[in-house]
Amino acid sequence: MLVFFRLWSHLWQVSILCLSFSVNVQTPSIQLPPVQLALIEGMSGPFANSGEAVLRNLVWAVERVDVRGGVTTQEGKRRLV
Repeated sequence: MLVFFRLWSHLWQVSILCLSFSVNVQTPSIQLPPVQLALIEGMSGPFANSGEAVLRNLVWAVERVDVRGGVTTQEGKRRLV
Protein backbone atom coordinates (compact mmCIF):
# COMPACT_ATOMS: atom_id res chain seq x y z
CA MET A 1 0.00 0.00 0.00
CA LEU A 2 2.86 2.37 0.82
CA VAL A 3 4.47 1.69 -2.57
CA PHE A 4 1.18 2.47 -4.31
CA PHE A 5 0.88 5.73 -2.38
CA ARG A 6 4.44 6.79 -3.29
CA LEU A 7 3.88 5.91 -6.93
CA TRP A 8 0.59 7.83 -6.99
CA SER A 9 2.22 10.82 -5.29
CA HIS A 10 5.07 10.82 -7.79
CA LEU A 11 2.71 10.58 -10.78
CA TRP A 12 0.61 13.41 -9.36
CA GLN A 13 3.65 15.69 -9.01
CA VAL A 14 4.81 14.92 -12.55
CA SER A 15 1.36 15.60 -14.00
CA ILE A 16 1.14 18.95 -12.18
CA LEU A 17 4.60 19.88 -13.45
CA CYS A 18 3.65 18.98 -17.04
CA LEU A 19 0.38 20.86 -16.80
CA SER A 20 2.03 24.02 -15.49
CA PHE A 21 4.71 23.80 -18.19
CA SER A 22 2.14 23.41 -20.96
CA VAL A 23 0.08 26.33 -19.66
CA ASN A 24 3.16 28.58 -19.56
CA VAL A 25 4.26 27.57 -23.04
CA GLN A 26 0.86 27.99 -24.69
CA THR A 27 -0.08 31.38 -23.25
CA PRO A 28 2.45 34.05 -24.21
CA SER A 29 2.35 37.18 -22.09
CA ILE A 30 1.58 40.12 -24.37
CA GLN A 31 1.88 43.43 -22.59
CA LEU A 32 -0.67 45.96 -23.83
CA PRO A 33 0.27 49.64 -23.78
CA PRO A 34 -1.03 51.52 -20.72
CA VAL A 35 -3.98 53.89 -20.75
CA GLN A 36 -2.73 57.47 -20.37
CA LEU A 37 -4.74 59.88 -18.24
CA ALA A 38 -4.63 63.67 -18.34
CA LEU A 39 -5.65 66.17 -15.70
CA ILE A 40 -6.66 69.75 -16.39
CA GLU A 41 -6.84 71.52 -13.05
CA GLY A 42 -5.65 74.79 -11.56
CA MET A 43 -2.26 74.14 -9.93
CA SER A 44 -1.46 77.76 -9.05
CA GLY A 45 -3.32 80.82 -7.92
CA PRO A 46 -6.41 80.82 -5.73
CA PHE A 47 -7.44 77.26 -6.69
CA ALA A 48 -4.05 75.61 -6.16
CA ASN A 49 -5.24 73.76 -3.02
CA SER A 50 -8.10 72.07 -4.86
CA GLY A 51 -5.89 71.25 -7.86
CA GLU A 52 -3.28 69.57 -5.69
CA ALA A 53 -5.97 67.62 -3.83
CA VAL A 54 -7.46 66.37 -7.11
CA LEU A 55 -3.99 65.35 -8.34
CA ARG A 56 -3.26 63.45 -5.10
CA ASN A 57 -6.59 61.62 -5.33
CA LEU A 58 -6.03 60.76 -8.99
CA VAL A 59 -2.57 59.35 -8.28
CA TRP A 60 -3.99 57.34 -5.38
CA ALA A 61 -6.82 55.94 -7.54
CA VAL A 62 -4.45 55.01 -10.38
CA GLU A 63 -2.17 53.14 -7.96
CA ARG A 64 -5.16 51.21 -6.56
CA VAL A 65 -6.38 50.24 -10.02
CA ASP A 66 -2.90 49.10 -11.09
CA VAL A 67 -2.44 46.99 -7.96
CA ARG A 68 -5.69 45.20 -8.79
CA GLY A 69 -4.52 44.40 -12.31
CA GLY A 70 -5.49 47.46 -14.32
CA VAL A 71 -8.66 48.20 -16.27
CA THR A 72 -10.44 45.72 -18.50
CA THR A 73 -10.78 46.74 -22.13
CA GLN A 74 -11.84 44.81 -25.23
CA GLU A 75 -8.19 43.90 -25.86
CA GLY A 76 -7.59 42.77 -22.28
CA LYS A 77 -6.23 44.19 -19.02
CA ARG A 78 -4.32 47.46 -19.29
CA ARG A 79 -2.45 49.53 -16.73
CA LEU A 80 -3.08 53.22 -16.11
CA VAL A 81 -0.44 55.93 -16.36
